[in-house]
Amino acid sequence: MSSAVSANSAVKKHLFNNLRSYDGEFESITVINMYKIAVKTHFDAAHQIRGYPGKCRFLHGHRWEVEVILFSHCLDEMGMAADFGLIKDILKEAVGKYDHKNLVDIPPFDKINPTAEHLAREIYESIKEKTPEPLIIEEIKVWESPECRASYLPE
Repeated sequence: MSSAVSANSAVKKHLFNNLRSYDGEFESITVINMYKIAVKTHFDAAHQIRGYPGKCRFLHGHRWEVEVILFSHCLDEMGMAADFGLIKDILKEAVGKYDHKNLVDIPPFDKINPTAEHLAREIYESIKEKTPEPLIIEEIKVWESPECRASYLPE
């Protein structure tokens, strides 16, 4: 099982467990604190969208911005949900293989279009096993320009 449980399944599990034990008294409902953190990085890469009828079918480049948003129900003994440096290292390792490359040359983008949506999912797949407990990955955001972004929200 992945150490990075998805946000939706974690919340559903918590609610299900509390509802199963709900005895009609409000005191029986457990309220848990949530802490949300985010780390952002960037890389430069080219891509093209195969089969697209517009100008993005041609090779072009972006400064891609990537943000991972995580949450935790607890803090460590130092009062942190996570060490930002550790999360930054995990994220940089995941995007490092794309830096200054043509994304269509890198699997799986040699087979599927290197859209921001696909890139967000691939980054999630790269970091989910490396994300330390008790952190839960809520969302991966990928910007291909300051005005346009896609997100991947794991189940």
